[in-house]
Amino acid sequence: MYIEKFDKFLQTVPLKDYRKKYSSIKIVEMDLSKDIQAIELLYKVYWNEKKFISFDNFYKRYLQEKKKHLKYLK
Repeated sequence: MYIEKFDKFLQTVPLKDYRKKYSSIKIVEMDLSKDIQAIELLYKVYWNEKKFISFDNFYKRYLQEKKKHLKYLK
């Protein structure tokens, strides 16, 4: 069920257009330490656990799971 929905979604993504438009842009996460990158948690939550939570809830979980690797400026 999920795989069919995901496959249909992927078929709608114009990859050539996105590559042309965005390939020269570097995102901030590329410079972050692997310990604080969100990508692993994104896959864990949305793909493995199939929990479609809000950004706010995702961010709370991110802070909880990554807090030992984050340094806050005061």
